[in-house]
Amino acid sequence: MISLGGILRFAVILAVFYPVYYFWDTGKVDKFCTALEPGMTRQHLIELADEKNVRLIGPVNAFRGAVWHARIAAFSGFSDYYCEIKGVANIIVSIQDID
Repeated sequence: MISLGGILRFAVILAVFYPVYYFWDTGKVDKFCTALEPGMTRQHLIELADEKNVRLIGPVNAFRGAVWHARIAAFSGFSDYYCEIKGVANIIVSIQDID
C-alpha cells in the first residue's frame, strides 16, 4: 500500500525537478531550431535530428509530395512547445517557433 507520505514526497520531488527539465528541454528545441536554415535538405534535417536526439514529427507530405512539413517538439509531457518546419520538394523553406 502506498502511504500518503510517499505520495507527498513524490509530488514535491516532481514539483522541484519538472521545471528544470522543462526549461532544459525547451531550450534544446530552441537551440536546434535556430541552427536550421532555409535551403537545408530534408535528409540533412532528419540526420541532424537523430544526431542531436530531438523529437522529429514528420516530415509529412502535404500536397502530392511537393510540399511537406515537420515539427521539432519538446519531450516534456505537459508542454505543447515546438517549432514548425515547412519545405518544398527536398528543401527547407521556413522555420517557425510556436509556444
